[in-house]
Amino acid sequence: MLQNRKTSLHRLLDGSTSSYYWLGFLMADGCLHKNGRLRLVLADRDLEHLMSFAKFIEYNGAVDKNFIRLAN
Repeated sequence: MLQNRKTSLHRLLDGSTSSYYWLGFLMADGCLHKNGRLRLVLADRDLEHLMSFAKFIEYNGAVDKNFIRLAN
């Protein structure tokens, strides 16, 4: 799966303030699956933030939005 990467995840380890921010974001709202897929659980209103993260890691693939609606 590594040969099919669509991102520059090394940017998360560059020691910049931005990389620390996004690493914290991933630790709070995401996980990395065994198959190499990254999963983030966000609210609908966070789509713009998700796109900012995608830009930071230079993601060029499709964003699969699967939402689970929770009753309030």
